[in-house]
Amino acid sequence: MATPSVRISDGGSGASLVPRLELAREFRADPLGRHSAELARLVSRLRAGAVADKFCLICTKPHAQWVIAQMSGHRGVPPRIADNRVFTSIRDAEWAVFKLRWLQVYGVAIDEDAL
Repeated sequence: MATPSVRISDGGSGASLVPRLELAREFRADPLGRHSAELARLVSRLRAGAVADKFCLICTKPHAQWVIAQMSGHRGVPPRIADNRVFTSIRDAEWAVFKLRWLQVYGVAIDEDAL
C-alpha cells in the first residue's frame, strides 16, 4: 500500500504537499540513475527556486571526495562549506544533499527509519 502524501503548513503562505517516502527510497537506492517521472519532478522541485542558501556539493578531490556547501545567491560570491562531513562516495553525498533540500523545501526531515 502506498504511503499518502502529507499536507503541512509552510509558514502561512499556503500548504505544501510533502512527497511520499517511496520517492525518497527510490532516490536513495539510485541517486545517479534514471528516475521515475514522479521522482524526476520532485528532484526538479528540490533544485528549483532561489539560489541563496541552496545546498550543493563541492568536489574537493576529483572523483574521490565531496563536501556539502550552500550557495550564496550572489554572483561572484563562492558557496560556503555548510557541513563538516567529507564524503568519499558520490552516492552518499547526493543522498545527504537530497535530505537537506527536502527539509529546506518541505520543512520536515525524512524519517530514515521509515524507509
